[in-house]
Amino acid sequence: RQLSPPRRFERPDIERHGVWLLPRFTTAFPHLNNHQALSFMVNVLYSNEFMFLYQDHGVALAQVMSEHTLQPKQMIWERFVFLENPENPRHIEEGATFYDEFVLWAKRKQIDTLVVDQITDVPREIIKQRCGKVTSRELWTAKI
Repeated sequence: RQLSPPRRFERPDIERHGVWLLPRFTTAFPHLNNHQALSFMVNVLYSNEFMFLYQDHGVALAQVMSEHTLQPKQMIWERFVFLENPENPRHIEEGATFYDEFVLWAKRKQIDTLVVDQITDVPREIIKQRCGKVTSRELWTAKI
């Protein structure tokens, strides 16, 4: 069966995907309750800063933002790619298409950096196949 392209997430899609999406969302972001998670989703639906997409068995969110406060160069950050069943090959295949859309979005905006493999159910090797050259960057943090 041919995969349909990802579609822009709309308010009715919360009803369609919410049963499995909300538990995944609040597990990834445990400081949020269901009401706060839903409010966040509704607030980013029509923002040009976000690309909020869905497939039959997956939901993805990416965000455009500056790399640094003092450097206006923009980047696209994957915020999450959740699959209804991360073990199902069909769901993984659907999830991979989100990265195609993120890459196209970056190219349309003339952005050359896409931060991936943040919170995702898509295996890293598949992300690499979809995004081209992928490198890692070390980030040091101090827990205070």
